[in-house]
Amino acid sequence: MDREFAWFGKGRNMQYTDKKKIYIIGHKNPDTDSICSAIAYADIKNRAEDEGRYVAKRAGQISEETQYVLDRFQMDPP
Repeated sequence: MDREFAWFGKGRNMQYTDKKKIYIIGHKNPDTDSICSAIAYADIKNRAEDEGRYVAKRAGQISEETQYVLDRFQMDPP
């Protein structure tokens, strides 16, 4: 678990916040649309909230078509 520590004053008061990752997942047996949507939505959320804690994942194997699209746009598969 990632934790971010914030110190106040001379270290007397310490507070931390948990920065848990949030996984963006499409449906089972994902097609190209599901995979690309998860990647895009995670990217949008990370840019909007500036935290980098949203991660695209998948709930099944990637098809040859999807792998071709990811290779074409030089994207790592989730």
